Amino acid sequence: MENNVTTENINYLRKFEELLINVKQDNVAVCLDLGHLLYGGLLEGNKNIFTELYNRKYLISRIREIHLHDYNIEKDHLIVGEGLLSLDKVVKFLKENNVYCPIIIENSVLNIEKAIEQVNKIRESIKEN
Repeated sequence: MENNVTTENINYLRKFEELLINVKQDNVAVCLDLGHLLYGGLLEGNKNIFTELYNRKYLISRIREIHLHDYNIEKDHLIVGEGLLSLDKVVKFLKENNVYCPIIIENSVLNIEKAIEQVNKIRESIKEN
């Protein structure tokens, strides 16, 4: 299951976790779209999305894939490094919660150099943190 952009992120995370708990199926997991989650938080004026996410331990335990893209006040799916996304916070969250899974970079890059630069930024952030 993947989260989507919403203007009620805290409530959405709670309901998402409740659904996972009630389904009780090992084969049901989470594709956490951090870009959508953080962009939605920005739209609703909530700067505590990571704090709320840290409190969702069961949801975290079910994460099997991460979608990552940057965002700003106008749109999401920007190239990583061209918006408000803090890679340091993302990496810290993943490491502190032992989330080791595929990270899908979710945006359109028409320039191969920009694509390589984006991947290198993510790699460097992982190494530094």
